[in-house]
Amino acid sequence: MKPARTHPYPNFYLALVNLAPTHEARAAILGCSKRSVISYLQGEALPHVEKVKRIQALDEALTCDIRPSEHCPEMMHIPA
Repeated sequence: MKPARTHPYPNFYLALVNLAPTHEARAAILGCSKRSVISYLQGEALPHVEKVKRIQALDEALTCDIRPSEHCPEMMHIPA
């Protein structure tokens, strides 16, 4: 897996990692396969928008990655 700093969506990466302790648990929450979760963590793909919108932490993190603004909490930004 890519470290958060090199992931194309670092806030999303951290939110996904913090969602659950294992790939299996993350997959169960998202309603996808473990392989899909690994792909998301490697920065190769993103989940369908419906899956992201169901989980507020993922939605907010991805929004901050795509459209950074003053509405994104400081703690979500990954230092360079």
